[in-house]
Amino acid sequence: EDYPQAFENFRKALELNKKNSQAHFWRGMAWLENNDTVKAINDWQIAVARDPEKFDYYYYLGVLLSERKDRFATDYLDHALRLAPENTEILYVIGMAFQEIENYNKAIETYKRILGGNLCDHRALFNIGYINLVENEDYNEAISYFSEALNCYPEYADALYNRGLAYEQMMNFGKARKDYEEVLKISINYQKAIDALNRLDKNHQ
Repeated sequence: EDYPQAFENFRKALELNKKNSQAHFWRGMAWLENNDTVKAINDWQIAVARDPEKFDYYYYLGVLLSERKDRFATDYLDHALRLAPENTEILYVIGMAFQEIENYNKAIETYKRILGGNLCDHRALFNIGYINLVENEDYNEAISYFSEALNCYPEYADALYNRGLAYEQMMNFGKARKDYEEVLKISINYQKAIDALNRLDKNHQ
């Protein structure tokens, strides 16, 4: 973390070879570690232009831009997805980045790619369910995915709570109550489930 020396070495490297994409990439990483995202983005964009087939460049740039809600994030993430190795963790981060910029179709597509390699990836199942619950308001589809997540991971309190919420939205208050109560057996202080049960008690006795 000797950044002054690092930046000096990057400068010398680029004097020797202006087309050194790795120097731009790692200098961008150093800028990011110094909280200068503008310079990080600039270096990574140069790295992408210098070497358009390097997955890491698109991946890091797309994720950073998604955190900034930048409209160009989709382009970089989409390219990263085309170059992506079959790595579940990387694909999951890309899916979350698409979700961050509200490109829900691409997010679901990415999560389904994960499920193609592992039908029991409970995080991917949950996130598809969540998008269907909150964004698409397709409660039946949401329930289906939350249920699949619970089949894979029965102690998944978040999936139980959100399935209960989907049932509540469909006015199936009995099933909603059952799910909220099951949440509290797993996590006794799960505040959202407590609030949900209080809401049901108040409005649907």
